[in-house]
Amino acid sequence: MRITKKAVSIILAIMMVATMMSVMATTVFAATEVSTAGEFQAALSDGAEIKLAADIDAGRTSSSVATIDAMDVTIDLNGHTITGEFGYTSAFYVQNGGTLTINDSSSSKNGKVIANRYGGGVYAVSVKENSTVTLNAGTLQGFSNAIYIDHGTAVVNGGTVQADPSRDTDAIAFSYGTLTITGGHV
Repeated sequence: MRITKKAVSIILAIMMVATMMSVMATTVFAATEVSTAGEFQAALSDGAEIKLAADIDAGRTSSSVATIDAMDVTIDLNGHTITGEFGYTSAFYVQNGGTLTINDSSSSKNGKVIANRYGGGVYAVSVKENSTVTLNAGTLQGFSNAIYIDHGTAVVNGGTVQADPSRDTDAIAFSYGTLTITGGHV
């Protein structure tokens, strides 16, 4: 039986593709563990997966813990809390087609993002310009509102979305956008 060069090339190409697929299937991307606001900022990158290893206090600031601009970021609260006193901003600002997914892998599911205020409207998450935030577990709490939607999308699959319990405000506020609730508590 005579094997041509073309047949050998095809067989080798198939073997290479099969090998690459098995390597891709077994590759696991580990989340970057962070314990401070500075480490959180440093961990942000395109496609970042971040897991809290401790509670993070952003302190008193007029800037967000993170601006998610045209990238996909997943945060695992891991039972910890991100808190801060924010002025005229949000703990997380999602814009320009960015996506933020919030999970909590802890057994207690008691991770939180708490945005307290020292000035102006303050939200746990602001969702802008065709961007999306998805809450799967944990709690979002904001002084003004937990989520502010301005031409973006919010999806609540689980967890809790609440305004500051000491104030009479709504948990979610709209300028324009889409809200989908399939689970959790609002």
